[in-house]
Amino acid sequence: MEFIGGLTFISHIAPAAATLVAFAFLPVPAMAGLMLAASVGVGFYPAFMVPEWAGYYWRNQGQCVRFLARRAAVGLATRASTHRVV
Repeated sequence: MEFIGGLTFISHIAPAAATLVAFAFLPVPAMAGLMLAASVGVGFYPAFMVPEWAGYYWRNQGQCVRFLARRAAVGLATRASTHRVV
C-alpha cells in the first residue's frame, strides 16, 4: 500500500526525529546546537529554526554563544566532510 506523499521515506521522518532529540537537549545549549546541526545534515528544513533557538537562549548570552558556536562548528565540519575536491 502506497502512502500519500511518500511519508514512509526516511528522508521525511529523519529530520523531524533528529529535531525532537535536539528539543530534548534544550537545557544543554551546546548539545542542542550539535543535535540541531545534525538534524540539518539529515534534512534542510531545521536550518530555518536556528533564529528561533537563538532567541530562546537570548536572555542568557553565555548559553546563546554556546548554542551558536556548537551549531556553527558542527555545520562547518559537516560541510567540510561533504566537500569534494575535483
